Amino acid sequence: MPTYNQEIISEFITELKDFFGSPLTLIKIDAKIIDFNIDENVWRKESGSSIAEMIEFSKLYHNENDFDKIVFKILNYYSNI
Repeated sequence: MPTYNQEIISEFITELKDFFGSPLTLIKIDAKIIDFNIDENVWRKESGSSIAEMIEFSKLYHNENDFDKIVFKILNYYSNI
């Protein structure tokens, strides 16, 4: 059963990859049909939407559309601050 308040990013990402498919891509996120009558799906759709925006911006400004690489760069950046 999924947990909705993940504290460890890797667990959150794993849960989303299980739901949308791995690797996370814009195509997989957009193609996923979500039943909004099930409350647990709302957070997944919102997360998928945010991930899609992150991939789009990264592709536009950094020519990178690999979600795993994007997350690695973000986490690496913030771990150095």
